[in-house]
Amino acid sequence: MICPKCHRPVPEGRATCPGCDTPIAEMTPSYQTQTEPEPPQPIPQPRKFLYRYAIVVIMVLVVILLPLAWLSMQVPPQEESGEVKLTVADADFPGSVYIHGYEPIYITVTLSNPGSEIANQSRITVTLNSNVDARVYTWTKGDIAPGFPASETFWVNVNTSSRYIYVKVSYDGKEQDEFTLRIF
Repeated sequence: MICPKCHRPVPEGRATCPGCDTPIAEMTPSYQTQTEPEPPQPIPQPRKFLYRYAIVVIMVLVVILLPLAWLSMQVPPQEESGEVKLTVADADFPGSVYIHGYEPIYITVTLSNPGSEIANQSRITVTLNSNVDARVYTWTKGDIAPGFPASETFWVNVNTSSRYIYVKVSYDGKEQDEFTLRIF
């Protein structure tokens, strides 16, 4: 039981409050029942919070880094800086070919540059060889940027016994690629 004046607990069997000597008969019924104290609230465990925080951070990193790692595997490696690579993408006749003797034939040559630097037009040479003639040309249709093919038309003499024309492309005097074009 609890004393209504001093709010101290009164042990069972006593007639007065030990703190203020109030007689128990004067106490109201609401003070006669002793309520049990509430159990203490559990203190949050910091370790559980840290574990949860660590798991969330790891999940976020996996969600961000896994796609980045996948993308880095998908990107082809870059060519070395300062490199020009010319290839003959195509060489063909701009129309029908009818050879009746010793005469010139026109050939459209398409070059591509899979390198990393722009190919300067004045440093590009195209050589055309047939069984009766050889011609060396300097490229005049402009610089060739990586990924942008360019075409130019050249000529070389052939005769009725000519079967092939050999196309070679060089950059700064170094042979880059060659292409064989069948006439008949």
